[in-house]
Amino acid sequence: MRNTSPVTGLRKGEEAALRQLFEQLCPQLVYFARGILQKDTDAEDVVQEAFVQLWRQRQQFHSFAAARAFLYTSVRNACLNILKHQRVVQQHINYALQAAETTETAIIHHLIQAEVLGQLKEALAKLPPACKQVIELGYLEGLRNSEIANLLHVSVNTIKTQKARGLYLLKGWLRLSRILLLFFS
Repeated sequence: MRNTSPVTGLRKGEEAALRQLFEQLCPQLVYFARGILQKDTDAEDVVQEAFVQLWRQRQQFHSFAAARAFLYTSVRNACLNILKHQRVVQQHINYALQAAETTETAIIHHLIQAEVLGQLKEALAKLPPACKQVIELGYLEGLRNSEIANLLHVSVNTIKTQKARGLYLLKGWLRLSRILLLFFS
């Protein structure tokens, strides 16, 4: 029987039998692997590794069909492992790209925030002391008008007047009035 003789030789450790199986099955196996992986070099490497595994486990094969089935299964599994690895690598690349974009966005956000806060501090320094104190307590520390009035021992109307005056002066000094109006609203 022609189909069992290479396997019989393989079981005996004859390299010529392995070579015969390789020459007979390699083209189909490479074509099979190439269809899964879409890469010639990876497909050839996978097939060669399958034949190495066949050689290592040669004692367990009693027929050509069993050896061929083993080779196809080995090639399929190796190809699927490569594809799985490629997906993991691609996920890491995508994550790194996303993280870089997020980091860049965060850096730009912090830059804008630093510039606006710097301009706000400069403008606040120009306010009259009473206006500055009311603006800082109300907008930077988040106190309500009644809380500021109790803290400074003045009326709520005085706080409202100081806030209105402070905002009016800030609008004139700052070119970013729309952003600050959103901030103060």
